[in-house]
Amino acid sequence: MSNALSDGLLAKHEVIRTDKIERFSEALLKTCRGRVVSVNCDDRPFFGQMNRVKFERVSLGYCALDADFKIEFPEAPWYRYQICLSGGGEMIIGRKAVPLSDVAACVAPPGTNITNRFGAGYRHLLLLVDPTALQGKLEAFVGTSLPGPIEFQPAQPLVAPRSEMLRRSALFFASEIENFEIEACRLARGEFEQALLAAILSGSAHNYSYLLEAPSPGLTPRQVWSAEAFIEANWDKPLTIEALSQAVGVGARSIFKAFKDYRGYSPKSFLRDVRLRRARELLRVAEPGVSVAAVAYRCGFQNHGYFAREYRARFGETPSATLGRGRDARLG
Repeated sequence: MSNALSDGLLAKHEVIRTDKIERFSEALLKTCRGRVVSVNCDDRPFFGQMNRVKFERVSLGYCALDADFKIEFPEAPWYRYQICLSGGGEMIIGRKAVPLSDVAACVAPPGTNITNRFGAGYRHLLLLVDPTALQGKLEAFVGTSLPGPIEFQPAQPLVAPRSEMLRRSALFFASEIENFEIEACRLARGEFEQALLAAILSGSAHNYSYLLEAPSPGLTPRQVWSAEAFIEANWDKPLTIEALSQAVGVGARSIFKAFKDYRGYSPKSFLRDVRLRRARELLRVAEPGVSVAAVAYRCGFQNHGYFAREYRARFGETPSATLGRGRDARLG
């Protein structure tokens, strides 16, 4: 990723953007208790930037540095997942130094002191992840309680398809953050945050990876019907793996497999179809002043173009055509 593009991440959530080392150091200490140990510009002009935004279970941060930095961070109650966008450096966890590059991320566990060393030109996207939410998500995936906390490998290669999916998901969330913050997008935002947690679990190496790779036990068609009934009844709420697993009484991986075996589609595809049908109903009876965008937001579609494409593929007409026909019928 080019610096020009990555500099735009979380731009509306700027903490500091400065050419003064002292100002950057003060902001770092105030925002995340980071203490600058050393800095070296080698007679280059200094530039430092920090952006940060917090959601319910995940916080996102962006950092850009045009200097050689060494920064210490105290213990924190979350997983710290650093995805390098350009440049290079390392994260020191205890006595172990883990390299950071555009092909290798790094994860620090909760409750640990870390030291970061960054070279000039370094850019990263930082995920701060709630351990309780992450553990609950994994337990819902596998359908059983875990005997201990999730322990990620500190070094996380970003070359496998699943890990690349995690990188893309995190960058998409960061680049679309302003849209997700619109109150009408609350449903879409909650579900994407859930999807990001799932991507972290499936796209990273940890002590429970083997549970995600083990064969899933089968379900009966009746359990698939129960899952569909739950989705139908809760279409206007963020669909979480935890809630679906609890409703059916089995792990989410078994549910996904059963949907594929018995239906040929995923629970997410079924939910999308349910919401498209609800959107069609709302468009048909919409009052004057109600827009297609408002209906899309209400039904969990944050991206208008995507909604329009899926709607047309499903019903053979555009959402605006349905809206207009419904209004014409009431006027006639």
